Amino acid sequence: MRLDKITLLQAMGITANPETKGEVNIIDVSGYTGEIDFSKLEPYVRGEKSPRIDGAIVRLTDGASYDNYYLRNYNGFKALGLPVGGYGVHYVRANASANVRQAQYLIDAVDQLGEYPALGVYGDWERNPDKLGISLTRQAIWKYVYTYEEALDEILKAYTNYWWTANVANPTNGATDIPKGRDGWFASWYAKTPYIPWDWSQRYGNNCWVLWQYENRFRFDGMPGSADMSTFNGTMAEYRQYFKLEPTPAPPPPEPDPLPEPIVPIKRVKVNDTVAWLNVRAQPDLGAADLGDLIKASVVPVVEVNGDWYRINGWIHKDYVQDA
Repeated sequence: MRLDKITLLQAMGITANPETKGEVNIIDVSGYTGEIDFSKLEPYVRGEKSPRIDGAIVRLTDGASYDNYYLRNYNGFKALGLPVGGYGVHYVRANASANVRQAQYLIDAVDQLGEYPALGVYGDWERNPDKLGISLTRQAIWKYVYTYEEALDEILKAYTNYWWTANVANPTNGATDIPKGRDGWFASWYAKTPYIPWDWSQRYGNNCWVLWQYENRFRFDGMPGSADMSTFNGTMAEYRQYFKLEPTPAPPPPEPDPLPEPIVPIKRVKVNDTVAWLNVRAQPDLGAADLGDLIKASVVPVVEVNGDWYRINGWIHKDYVQDA
């Protein structure tokens, strides 16, 4: 356990989160997170609570088994309007059929989603239970990758961490072709900069990461366990363009102010012929400000009566008019 302020506060039952990095916040969850109440995540998606959630990646498989919550989590995040991705954990095995079987579980899980995830699907490489050497480890990964890609005709993206340097590629053993055309989602928690696997950096440089998983201690209302947090290597607009996401819908325009109820005239009156003009007052008072004049024989609608006064657009005295 990392003993710092965030960890200590969370151990005391106090909600506390690390600072986010970058413009885009993407959480990833698995069955270990527990059963999520997605209704309680809505304020984070709308940006009413911090940190805002801009996307989610869910664990689909763990080796040759399905994640207990993969369908529920995928559909729950999608119902919130978020772009969603998935990942499958690959335990690198000496037996080729074991690697194929794990890939087949991931293929079946993606098929069950009914669509290909907007943020893509990632092979999770960070486990070598058979302690294979680098050459056999590469062969096992390729077997998993080829099985997946031949079945779905989609590129399997890559998730990994410092495990890759020790087990797959390094200056001593050389690079592989695994990075070719394959997005990298790289994990380096509590670090100032993303970890870049050596063979990715050799091929694409040190800024080639697409997603950086930088934390594992984010807590949200409605989420029993903690969530990992990743960010995208770019702006929010670039994130949406990169994954070909629909533009963020503009907020609905404000409701227009209701129109005033139409004023229905009570009657119509005509200015007496005996006057040259009739003053229209701002108030029903002979001393009130003069708003203008009506010439004799003018016909106007009356909308209100107040004693000896009639209201038209202003007020006129009834002694100078007659019913029209």
